Amino acid sequence: MSFALLFQPLTLPRSGLELKNRLVMAPMPTFAADPDGAISDAELAYYRRRALGGLAAIITAGCAVSADGISFDGQCRCDSDALLPALARAAETIREAGARAVLQLCHGGVASLSEADPERLAAAFAGGARRARQAGFDAVEIHGGHRYLVQQFFSPATNPGRSFDERAQFPLAVARAAAEAWGGPLWMRLDPEEARQDGYGFDELSRLAENLSEAGVELFDISAKNYFAGSIRNPGDPLPRAQQLERKLGLPVMAVGGIATPAEALAARSDGCSLVGLGRVLLGEPEWAQRVLSGEADAIATDLDSDARLENADVPAPVLDYLARKPRERRIRP
Repeated sequence: MSFALLFQPLTLPRSGLELKNRLVMAPMPTFAADPDGAISDAELAYYRRRALGGLAAIITAGCAVSADGISFDGQCRCDSDALLPALARAAETIREAGARAVLQLCHGGVASLSEADPERLAAAFAGGARRARQAGFDAVEIHGGHRYLVQQFFSPATNPGRSFDERAQFPLAVARAAAEAWGGPLWMRLDPEEARQDGYGFDELSRLAENLSEAGVELFDISAKNYFAGSIRNPGDPLPRAQQLERKLGLPVMAVGGIATPAEALAARSDGCSLVGLGRVLLGEPEWAQRVLSGEADAIATDLDSDARLENADVPAPVLDYLARKPRERRIRP
């Protein structure tokens, strides 16, 4: 089996950013930032190991754009200029190890949208984007999924009684603010649809993505629990949503969701997805890309059962503790 499709270079059509292959480390929590929110030495070692492993880009764990947007313990932050040195070390570490450095901007959400201040929140994303530029990152990704803030505003389940245009205002404001402050390659993570019937479907998501593209987003990270499962709302539609969105938009899309084996990554590329996001499998296989290039595709481990392997892979201790407390999270696919 040839895996050449995984190792073709890609130049993003708008920004001209060059990626050496089609393999990206998807963003995952590390729970390991320093107490002040600075990216820690443990996180730097974790990112460096996977960049050295041959991936085209490393997307950091979600980086909180404001103090009220922290979504998990040990989350890194980008809401203060005092954090610029740590951000710069992260960008430099990843780039020197051979990968593009991508900072994910994240806000975990609010208890009540009626009390939220959209202008202040959009400005917080812009502040994070500016610091990413000053720190030397190659790209910025806005987290617009997983029921976090941006999705809270867009979803009719959490923002009921609003039209599509009204619900789309905040995601578009965030994208425009970040694009203006950043001035470089802008990516966005989105859930392709919501399982709950009062949530948004793929048609609305596609329409939002088109508008976001006009606002400056050039690559979409489509985060599904299982890339291969097709629609979670319409069992009669088996095609992967990431594949459908790339065909519709004509812009690069990254397929994410339970992709672990080289054969699965190849299938996503063969479907037409420009990039493949690898997540949990990289915890135990930091040299995933290099092993495929070296002809060891069949030997790649796709389980997280070996604590020794994880400990030898520069996985931060809080991640090991998390997996010990929640054995179900050891599964590559939920």
